[in-house]
Amino acid sequence: MSREQEEIANRVIQSFQDLLGSDVRESIGDQHFEALKSIVSEALAEHSEIILERVEAITKQLRTEIEKHSIEL
Repeated sequence: MSREQEEIANRVIQSFQDLLGSDVRESIGDQHFEALKSIVSEALAEHSEIILERVEAITKQLRTEIEKHSIEL
């Protein structure tokens, strides 16, 4: 997980905690918040991987088009 993803996960958890009352936060406990943070981090990592795959596919397609036009010239 990148540093940016970790920061985002921390902000999500903090925002969620801010919505809860102190009694609820205490009953959930830090261990569960850490588990939730891991779930958010995994989701962010999966999303980043999907984006990377799409960028790679577009890059490949663009290179193919450039090569095709270069050959035609």
